[in-house]
Amino acid sequence: MKFIETLQSIAGKIKAFFNEVIIELKKVSWPSFKEVRYTTLIVIIAVFIFGIYLFLIDIMLTRFLQLIYKIFT
Repeated sequence: MKFIETLQSIAGKIKAFFNEVIIELKKVSWPSFKEVRYTTLIVIIAVFIFGIYLFLIDIMLTRFLQLIYKIFT
């Protein structure tokens, strides 16, 4: 009998959890499609800018280390 009561208790807690999740999701302020589109565009542009920046830094450091290697070998 105790096993069945434990299962019912767990099931009740799970149901209460999902009911609370639904209540909280109704309170969320969802962004519009236009906002999502613009913020996605900004993220893509930022990724390209940082990618180019890191690429240039990588090239400069590679050449610098090659120069150092040539000096000491």
